[in-house]
Amino acid sequence: MKYLVYCLLTLALSYPAVAQESKPLSDEITALIERAEGGDTTAQLDLAFAYFQGQGVLQDYKEAVKWYRKAADQGVADAQFSLGVAYENGQGVLQDY
Repeated sequence: MKYLVYCLLTLALSYPAVAQESKPLSDEITALIERAEGGDTTAQLDLAFAYFQGQGVLQDYKEAVKWYRKAADQGVADAQFSLGVAYENGQGVLQDY
């Protein structure tokens, strides 16, 4: 199921990001950042997804890749997959098949 969701998101997110206005971070996102910085792989994956989607934060593929990579380096398969998708599509990194 997660694979299907990631595939659908990849298709939906393959279009250029629209410029967004700066908005304050919610308490939920702030707590997520703290957990992610503390090494929580679930939080890292969730934060990467938030940045990739622009949910609760400004959409930022480079920041998403940063957090996907942290989780991927710790063996999180969903993060490894998402990092591969980012490389395939050139989102936040140079395209590299």
